[in-house]
Amino acid sequence: MKRVTFLLLVFFMMAACAAKSTQTIDQAAPAQTDPREQELRQVIAEAEPEVVNLLASLNAGDYKAYIRDFDDTARAAISEEQFRKFYEESCKIKLGLYEEGKCQVNKIEKKSDFYTIYYFVKFRNVGARDPVVLAVKIRRAASGMKISGVSYRHALLGT
Repeated sequence: MKRVTFLLLVFFMMAACAAKSTQTIDQAAPAQTDPREQELRQVIAEAEPEVVNLLASLNAGDYKAYIRDFDDTARAAISEEQFRKFYEESCKIKLGLYEEGKCQVNKIEKKSDFYTIYYFVKFRNVGARDPVVLAVKIRRAASGMKISGVSYRHALLGT
């Protein structure tokens, strides 16, 4: 009987130590985040309104709204005629329209003066497991985030 009592006492002490140890870990302050990771997360958050506008404008076929956040280089790279052709042939026919809210960041790369954010984007005519890859080249400007380039990649587009 003494042996059983002793074993139970040891068991309860071990359980109490384990519970105390777990409690200490749970209450500990979160680990410091890498400053580079914080910077990239901030860029993604700052770029979100521009990307949301980009996709909503594409769905609407609204060129002026689509290029609203473009810098001069990007505006010069896509004319209204090119936009219309992409919208009519690639979006409406091949990909279908963008499914609102179905856009997630895949990765982000930092270059010397800009970032490229890669998104997985769901369009109606593509499978959920085969999203379109949207690459948005973005940079900080005095007036906020500016889009310097956009590309869409998917087998249906031949890219």
